[in-house]
Amino acid sequence: MNRVLGFFWTVVLARALGLEGFGEYTYLVALVTLTSAFAEGGFTSIVSRDVARDPAQLQEMVPTAMGLTVIFNIAAALITVAIALIDTPSRARFLHAGLVALYLPSNGIFNVISAVFRGRDRFLYDSVFNIVQFVAFAVLSGVALLLGWGVTGVIAAFVVRQYLTAGASMILCERRIGRVPIALRRPALRYLLREGLPLMLSGAAAQVYIRVDIIILSLAAGTTAVAIYSIASRFVDTLTTAASALGFASLPLLATLFRADPDHARQFIRRISWRVLLFSAIGSAVGIAVSPALIRSLYGAPFAAAGHVLQILLLTIPIYAVSQLLSTVVVVEGRQKALVGVYGGATLLSIVLNALLAPQLNYYGSALAGVATATSVGVALLFVTRRLKGEETGHA
Repeated sequence: MNRVLGFFWTVVLARALGLEGFGEYTYLVALVTLTSAFAEGGFTSIVSRDVARDPAQLQEMVPTAMGLTVIFNIAAALITVAIALIDTPSRARFLHAGLVALYLPSNGIFNVISAVFRGRDRFLYDSVFNIVQFVAFAVLSGVALLLGWGVTGVIAAFVVRQYLTAGASMILCERRIGRVPIALRRPALRYLLREGLPLMLSGAAAQVYIRVDIIILSLAAGTTAVAIYSIASRFVDTLTTAASALGFASLPLLATLFRADPDHARQFIRRISWRVLLFSAIGSAVGIAVSPALIRSLYGAPFAAAGHVLQILLLTIPIYAVSQLLSTVVVVEGRQKALVGVYGGATLLSIVLNALLAPQLNYYGSALAGVATATSVGVALLFVTRRLKGEETGHA
């Protein structure tokens, strides 16, 4: 619901900010999305998995996960500003990049608390806070637009709402589950670095097309091209949210099933995967048929090209949906190191393809690179899960 509501709010933002302003906002949000995914180091997946297995981890491991996440996100904030200035070295870009970088520490804290909620089967809390995030952003950014603060005000609203929701989630966690301090404890530190860092690239790639596409497209064609492309990619973001939610929501359940009966858990995943593939393929076909007319009617003629970009990107939906489930299986089986090769290769492939195609084909090149990257991830994950099953059979 958060993504769907957010999608419709982008219609307001795009029309109010125009191509240049909306492109600037989208580029910076994509940049912090990318750096935050690397900054968390996969710790949220470990938190959700381990708290589901052992509630005592709330005080033994989670505080260190919180501390590491904050440190990594502070470093990511500095990297965010540096990358943004390399792209466009100007006072306005420095102001906007410095402002959006403040989002990162609060986002890291919020994501760890959300992982605790999921691990303790408090999915309602996680869901409600995602809705609160949208409402807070819509209200704050709406006020900023009414006051005439433009893209600077919208970016400020994006940051402020994250601190509000992070603070509220910490208060609720302390009252309903337990207090989670920020600490760095040596045994937990070694454990998290060993278990969590292999998921770093996985977390980055979980952001659709790992956001490298928008960064490279901005360098190759400017923020106007980013505005066109981001309309389509945000639409796809909304559609892939269900698959992402299915992946992280099933993690605690699958962790329990695999511990009790691994064969039954694999059969469960196989049935779910086929159903997800079928429904997502039907949805993609419908979306491809209506995309041009839908984008033109929502955003207006200046953004019309995004409809054709969206037709290309919709081809990734079925692949992405199944990939989310397969990657969850790998994490549950404790073999997340295998994801380093999968997502590391996808990251390199995305960079190379975008660097080759974006300068030649503009936003269409970025879309084609996204399809190729998503396909490579799906094929690689299928191979990894089949190999894991073969190893289990061999040991048996």
